[in-house]
Amino acid sequence: MAVSGDDLFMLHSDGHLSTCSYSRIESKPTRCVDPTPLINPFAAYQDMDLFASAHFTQILFTMPPDSSVLLLDADTQGILRFAPRRPLELQNQLRPTTGNANPISPGAVGAAAIAPNHVLYITVNGQVYFATNMP
Repeated sequence: MAVSGDDLFMLHSDGHLSTCSYSRIESKPTRCVDPTPLINPFAAYQDMDLFASAHFTQILFTMPPDSSVLLLDADTQGILRFAPRRPLELQNQLRPTTGNANPISPGAVGAAAIAPNHVLYITVNGQVYFATNMP
């Protein structure tokens, strides 16, 4: 789960996402969307369903001023970054370098964390890797 203000983001064990917005107004009830639609605005991916092949295992929320919802695709060692409003629209992807230049050992990402100073940490096979200046 990740919380931002009155918004709750829940990643389920099957990889789908639900969102709820708490309402403080009695005449306007709290609302949830399940599943939350994920939007891919990039023309290069219009012929493929980028999200269907993803194995989302963790959700993270970055701090303001540029808040984002991050979904970890453990199998590809990728992080997909979304704008934190519904529907969730893909902003970009963070992935390691491909081929022999990839410093990260092969395998699924076990966990990820984002520090307030925009450093991204991931663990793969008992090793911790980091990336600085994460948007």
